[in-house]
Amino acid sequence: MGGGITGQLLATHPERFITAHFGGSGIMETDPDWIAKLPPDKQGRDPEEDKVAHGLRINHAMDNGMSKEEAEKLAAAPPAPRPTPATPAARPAAPVIDLANLNVPIIIINGEFDRPRAKSTRAAREAKDVEIVVLPGKSHLTAIAGGYMPKEYVNSLAGFINGHDQ
Repeated sequence: MGGGITGQLLATHPERFITAHFGGSGIMETDPDWIAKLPPDKQGRDPEEDKVAHGLRINHAMDNGMSKEEAEKLAAAPPAPRPTPATPAARPAAPVIDLANLNVPIIIINGEFDRPRAKSTRAAREAKDVEIVVLPGKSHLTAIAGGYMPKEYVNSLAGFINGHDQ
């Protein structure tokens, strides 16, 4: 969610940035020729991914007024099917990021099981200053969630910020 917001702001208001950080996200490849050339990302997942997702569902339910017991019962139940809308809502097109003219250092941090190549290759190819960090053994949530985020994530981000501190 934060990566999508960062991307939209970079596309529409790049002058407001000193640096940009994508954690568990990035800038997806859009060129079909480049998509075809991408080497496959590593398959698999961190065995703790389901545990982290379960804990986040409990915390979210409790943040919305449920007791811990109610939240745990809800998180243990299989997810309810989402209703299909009669008429799909039209989404506005996302603004296009002009990475070649962007003068903002970018760091992209992803777990090795969270499609890091798909999320970073375009930025590495088009932008002027991109650092990519791939966290071994991590999936999406285990790379970014508190209590599971490895020190390499924090150290990489802190080093990036300090290295670009004006």
